[in-house]
Amino acid sequence: MKFKSLHPNLVDWIVSKSTSGDLTPLKIQKLLFYTHGITTALVSDHNLEMIEFEAWQYGPVNKLTYASLRNYNSSAVNVRNFDKPCNYSQPTENMLSTVLSIYQRMSANKLVNQSHLEEPYILEWKTKKGIISPESIRKHFANKFNSSKGVEIPEFLFDKGTYLVDGLNPCTFKNIFEIEAFLNAM
Repeated sequence: MKFKSLHPNLVDWIVSKSTSGDLTPLKIQKLLFYTHGITTALVSDHNLEMIEFEAWQYGPVNKLTYASLRNYNSSAVNVRNFDKPCNYSQPTENMLSTVLSIYQRMSANKLVNQSHLEEPYILEWKTKKGIISPESIRKHFANKFNSSKGVEIPEFLFDKGTYLVDGLNPCTFKNIFEIEAFLNAM
């Protein structure tokens, strides 16, 4: 049974492009947050639709996506139930692919933990206002991935505790594309 697309088009793109074998609704929600948030922050002429996120217990959630995926519970989604993804501009597609390549390496639980470190989520969760400001998401990721100060690998991608035990500093990179290249070379 094919779903009527009530969720953002980006969900279809994530499901069709992901190579993750554990693509559950929870993981899709977090990948949606990261792909949308980082791309809107770093690609000035992106052609993504506006997506609204709320601060829920397990991190940022888009209600339309939640409603369309709720029947899966914690099971992996069936790719055949999704629409063909829409076409995005080349700069948008490149950034989406890079973000997905990096963040899909984390389990759903690690993505939840990672999302709990993001300032826009923290502020909304504390105030219980619900909707996370799209501008606060954009500004947060623009700052987080600002190449002038160096860009770090997401905290839950590797166990940073091992860096501290070994006396190493976490790696910093010039930009998000260098992170992807580093990970792909491993």
